[in-house]
Amino acid sequence: MDLVSDRAAVLCVVLASGDVCVPFAPGPSLREILDTTEHRVQAACGGVGVCGRCLVRIEEGAIDPLTAAEIHRLSPAQQAAGVRLACQIRPRTSLRVRLLSPAPKSRWRSLPEYENVAIAPPRGVPSAVRYGLAVDLGTTFIRVALWDLQAAKRVAARSGLNPQGAFGADVLSRLEAATESPARARAIAQAARDAIGEAFADIVTRQFLDPDEPRHGLGRALVVGNTAMLALLAQRHCHALLQPENWERAVDVTPVDDGAGQPCPAKSGWRG
Repeated sequence: MDLVSDRAAVLCVVLASGDVCVPFAPGPSLREILDTTEHRVQAACGGVGVCGRCLVRIEEGAIDPLTAAEIHRLSPAQQAAGVRLACQIRPRTSLRVRLLSPAPKSRWRSLPEYENVAIAPPRGVPSAVRYGLAVDLGTTFIRVALWDLQAAKRVAARSGLNPQGAFGADVLSRLEAATESPARARAIAQAARDAIGEAFADIVTRQFLDPDEPRHGLGRALVVGNTAMLALLAQRHCHALLQPENWERAVDVTPVDDGAGQPCPAKSGWRG
């Protein structure tokens, strides 16, 4: 495959089973492109080049010269062998790369940068609160975004399958399962909470040299979803949603926040 002559930019990852190729739009770093796939590299600094973990070797394709961070972090032997830091490369044409420090497999994928949005700085945020967690609790997918509330920008976001699918492919099946027993209802709610916690952990361990910084500075989590999904999360009135006469009525799915079973170390307020 002649990568240089391709019209569309394609990233090919060399694997033992064969190359895996994905198209990409120029702009993001190589690490950010890889993070949207299941073939990620190790990382722990948010892409600023100080952890030196995201090692790759360029097998084919043109890239920019070594950055100052790479000259500092990579040995002369590594540099001579074509080793680079994925976070320091912003490919503009097709590449073929080998991952020298692949990350463990994860259910979570980064949301591409083009899905990012800006927000107005929130009012009345205490100085001790730096971060907020936004969660889109969907029937099939869960999306989790960590926001820097002081700077009014998204730090990173993840998307993954909702593990509640094990209790039913649709919301009616899950509502029926939740009404069978309190234990089943708790298991369904906890599956979502655990997934949110996993996504949050995936963000902080890959974006921050000190993962405790966002954990200690996290103010609250805001969760949005349809009525059934929020009822399952809150473990409230699931039985009512199975009755057609309630389908056009207001049903309270506001959870009782007792500080237990929350998706992150800071006290979180669930809101639907």
